[in-house]
Amino acid sequence: MKAASRFTLPRRLHRAILRLLPEGTTRRSGSVRFDGTNLADLDEAALRRFTFKIRFHPLKPEQRQRMFVGEALSGDAARLTGEQRARLAALDLLVPGDFAAVRRQVDILGVPFEPDEFLSQLESEHRVKPEVRQRRGIGFGGGTSSKA
Repeated sequence: MKAASRFTLPRRLHRAILRLLPEGTTRRSGSVRFDGTNLADLDEAALRRFTFKIRFHPLKPEQRQRMFVGEALSGDAARLTGEQRARLAALDLLVPGDFAAVRRQVDILGVPFEPDEFLSQLESEHRVKPEVRQRRGIGFGGGTSSKA
């Protein structure tokens, strides 16, 4: 059986669960770790021991746009360009944690990112996801070279 890889839960429930988790539990972009174990990597047998079984699905295009407008454009949707819309549309596996990771980078650096810089960082977060890396494949190109 395939192990669960993503979970979805309402924001209130998410906050409540995080407050209940014991010391030693860490929260990272897209994952919850308990005693060093990524809870998203548990198999079906291990998942049966948990009361809540919640999937985190990637954000829908309109959700990605709303989050980007809120985080990078100070809530001003009129500033969202066509190019930014297209770039966001290509990031089909983004989750709220990816936006939070970029926000933490901004906070740590102490310098606000321009909207395109914020979007570039989201693209970097997206690129390192295993599913995205698997799509790209491994190697140096895929195809034959033609010699003249």
